[in-house]
Amino acid sequence: MDCHSPGQGLMPVSFKVHIVPLDGDEFATEEVPDPDFGEAAVGRVAPIDSVQERVDVQTGIKMIPRLCLADGFDMFPTLLVTDGSCMIDRRMGIHGHPLQIQALFYSALLCAREMLAPEDGSADLIRALNNHQTSSWLVEWMPKKGGYLIGNLQPAHMDFRFFSLGNMWSVASSIATTDQSHAILDLIEAKWGDLVANMPFKILYHALDGRGTAIMQVPS
Repeated sequence: MDCHSPGQGLMPVSFKVHIVPLDGDEFATEEVPDPDFGEAAVGRVAPIDSVQERVDVQTGIKMIPRLCLADGFDMFPTLLVTDGSCMIDRRMGIHGHPLQIQALFYSALLCAREMLAPEDGSADLIRALNNHQTSSWLVEWMPKKGGYLIGNLQPAHMDFRFFSLGNMWSVASSIATTDQSHAILDLIEAKWGDLVANMPFKILYHALDGRGTAIMQVPS
């Protein structure tokens, strides 16, 4: 980094904290975080949470998730890892979505949500952090036995709704494997009350959010 200036949004390794005197008052001091991009030993620097409430630190915390959550051509809610951008002490040939990076990425999103100060400027970012992982309704709705093929892969977004036609035709046409076909049928049997109930088989579940879904499920 000696000959180059770090670009906006570049994540430092850690932070050192310097105590500097305030202008005009010889007794007053303040703590100033100094980002470390690899020039110093990581084990001898102060953690970021010691100065997390500073305005400039909050700005940095917001910049990093915005950079990671920006819409792009990657169709997964995970973090794409290009070859050579992983750990410096391991071999090359790691490209895609390795598990250890996704676990760290998920933890980083949780930490960012925890460290962001509740203010008007961070409301949209906190909402994006909450919505980036698997939908909460899906975690509660999925039975222990069964599964399905998700509805759609869009740029930087996954549609987790149950698309009946695609899943049923995958079974009928043998696109799905035998185990996948059994998992889809097990899901339909376990969630018969949501997918069928007193009405014909729903083409999409769920079609709307909240009260809209409840209204559409009332039999005529």
